[in-house]
Parts: sequence; structure tokens; C-alpha cells
Amino acid sequence: MKYSLEFKLECVKKYKKGIEIKKPDFANTSQKNFLNPVNFWEKIYNKLGVEGLKKKPRNKKWTIDQRLNIVKRF
Repeated sequence: MKYSLEFKLECVKKYKKGIEIKKPDFANTSQKNFLNPVNFWEKIYNKLGVEGLKKKPRNKKWTIDQRLNIVKRF
């Protein structure tokens, strides 16, 4: 399940303050299983800050020139 940056930050801040975090209604998981990603987000936030919680782009769009350069290398 994907969560917004704002939601992750809210959960991390509550977690650090010791405030109980309720799983969102749309989450199709148990309360216990929902806390696993929250623990992970807190560790990432401590190491990398807000940047660590942002979604990273996947499946980069390659230009034709980039593709040709890669093929030429092999």
C-alpha cells in the first residue's frame, strides 16, 4: 500500500511522541502489521530526514540517445 508523504510524516511524529497510531480505514491490514512500516519510516526519517520518506521515481524513461549509447557500449 502506498501512503502520502504527509501521512508518513504525521505517523512518524506521533510515533516519536508516543501517541497511539491507528491504522487508516483504507488499509487492508491488521493494526499490528500496520505498525511495521511506521517503524521503518521512523528509522529512515532519523537517518535521511524528509527526503528519505519521499517516493522515488521508478522505471526511468530513457531517451533514444541514451538507449543507443548503452547499446554501443556492449
